[in-house]
Amino acid sequence: GIADWGIIAAGTALVTALSYVNTIRWSIWFDEAFSNYITKFNFIEIAKYTASDVHPPLYYYVLKLWCAVAGNSAVALRSLSLLWLIIAMIVAYIFVKKHFGRVAAAVTFALLALSPMLLRYSSEARMYTMSVCIMVLATVVLVWATRYPSRKKWVLYGALIALGVLTHYLTLLVWVAHWCWRYLLIRQAKSSVKFKDFLTGDWILAHIAALIVGMLWLPMMVWQVIHIQGGGFWIAPISLDTLPNFVANL
Repeated sequence: GIADWGIIAAGTALVTALSYVNTIRWSIWFDEAFSNYITKFNFIEIAKYTASDVHPPLYYYVLKLWCAVAGNSAVALRSLSLLWLIIAMIVAYIFVKKHFGRVAAAVTFALLALSPMLLRYSSEARMYTMSVCIMVLATVVLVWATRYPSRKKWVLYGALIALGVLTHYLTLLVWVAHWCWRYLLIRQAKSSVKFKDFLTGDWILAHIAALIVGMLWLPMMVWQVIHIQGGGFWIAPISLDTLPNFVANL
């Protein structure tokens, strides 16, 4: 309705204005420079150079296509991240409105538009808001497939989960959250959750789809974990010092 379009338009304008202030305030920093530089190579070379880092290559592929249209200026590079955030916000609004009403959807939309973390990454040429968008879409499809099951929906869900992992490895945590949600959903309907209740054919199909989509990069992911992250990458390993620091930063 008109009210929904008004909320979406106002929230989109707000997040765009706030993000643009940051976009033009600073020049690109090292990680963004890496994003910009790697788009100059072909897709095979992008995979090769990404393998020397700790991230998967999907964002760089998308950024390369984006730069072919928008250019390689700082604003052009960063605007893709803003676009992903706006898409995620709109999808979240529609989803929350359908299940919880317009007021809850408007509050959700406002919280996303004003989130310091999301605003920070909406003005940075990195993969974080793309990860958010894919995981929002995957969550919506998961609920959709659970309520109105079909093979196409479960395959789509699995593909989205894989695309999320190919964008940022920590989206695996969202996958774990989906498993927990599914367990609780079954637990509400039955006194106990049996193995066959959880691992249905559709659920297995979704995971097969995820493995098929991500299969080519999976060996490289293992190699990165062992040789790059495990070999003394600049991000420190989890410890009693890093955990409180992480919480404090958040």
